[in-house]
Amino acid sequence: PHNLTLIASDKAGNENNLSVNFYIDSKKPVIKKIFPLTNQFSSGNFSVQYTEVNLSKAKLFIKNSSALTEIILPSCISGTNQDCSVFLNMSAYENQAIQFFFNISDSAAEIKSKINNITIDTINPSLTIISPVNTTYSSNSIPFNIASTEPAFISYSDNNGTFRALCSFCTSVSKTKSLSTGPHSIIIKAIDKAGNADTKTISITVT
Repeated sequence: PHNLTLIASDKAGNENNLSVNFYIDSKKPVIKKIFPLTNQFSSGNFSVQYTEVNLSKAKLFIKNSSALTEIILPSCISGTNQDCSVFLNMSAYENQAIQFFFNISDSAAEIKSKINNITIDTINPSLTIISPVNTTYSSNSIPFNIASTEPAFISYSDNNGTFRALCSFCTSVSKTKSLSTGPHSIIIKAIDKAGNADTKTISITVT
């Protein structure tokens, strides 16, 4: 920031002055990365990472075949390697291929990010658990027969343990897992490519 004072005086000593405040910013904003990645799926999460110490405005633009929509991001702040994100209701774009990009501006310049192409998916997968069911099993070999309404990464957690993969982006699972004797709380989760998820919990006992 600068404060410049201009002074004018005549031969008789009469004097007047004028002060001007201004800011010099010779460094343009830098956009480092945007999300989602191009050719991926999104449920409505968008983010940008940038460096700009004198941020004026951050904007997200969404374009489909018929319109270009501008969204101002009021939560973005000045700084180095700043991450700014927004979650939008994208149900109006369901199953559409769209483009998006960000604009980051300071008081002197505006920078546009690259344009990414993505597909919108806002609908959660829906799990159907055929087995296991809430009952007592007399064998340690437990059948996992599961269906999903769309391709999803399906996994399970036993008694709050680490989630273990059952399949990658499939619509059905038919496997047998060996579980120890005793009670089990089994969480089954399905996550699609956009990050939408569904979970089911099954309580069983192995004797």
